[in-house]
Amino acid sequence: QWAGRLEVLCGIELGQPHLDPEVSKRFANCGDFDLVIGSLHDLKPGRDIYRDFAFDTVEECDAVYRDFFDEARELVHRCDVDVFGHYDYPLRLMDKAGVAPNMERWKERMLPFLKDLAQSGIALELNTVGLRRWMGRPAGESWILQAFREYGGKRVTIGSDAHHSSHSPLFHCNYIVATYLELTDNDCTVNSALHYRCWENEIFFIYS
Repeated sequence: QWAGRLEVLCGIELGQPHLDPEVSKRFANCGDFDLVIGSLHDLKPGRDIYRDFAFDTVEECDAVYRDFFDEARELVHRCDVDVFGHYDYPLRLMDKAGVAPNMERWKERMLPFLKDLAQSGIALELNTVGLRRWMGRPAGESWILQAFREYGGKRVTIGSDAHHSSHSPLFHCNYIVATYLELTDNDCTVNSALHYRCWENEIFFIYS
């Protein structure tokens, strides 16, 4: 019943690929992957973001995002990936520190990263996990999308870290797509389908 209506593709996520770009590239090339995501779950030297930080002070949050975006830019420059995954990964753990549930505090750190990302051609992932966490909203604040577009960014992906069908991004992607389209001059509609939607070289790729 889904013939001609649903295309299922295969991708892989590489954590910290900038630590050894050649090994990461060989690993990604072992399979016929349609999409390769590069992301950060650890910070040098071997500090696990989920396990090695208390995130109970604003100062620690600031230090983590300082190092995070330094390494994110290194990843962008050194690695052959299609997407940079979940820039809001540390934010998910910062509810105890009293920071706002958005990226505004680290705007000056994030803008150079967005510029590098846009100019590299790597896609920006907007992750919907924030809808299930204390932030109460998906990634993709308007100033982030605006800056990414102004720097020349053309590709945005929507992911969810779902691990369960009820958390699929298909339930939430219209909100993000509408926010993004609001910043364009295109008059088009996008539906919640698990496939590419293209217009004027701009691509959304929606995945779990």
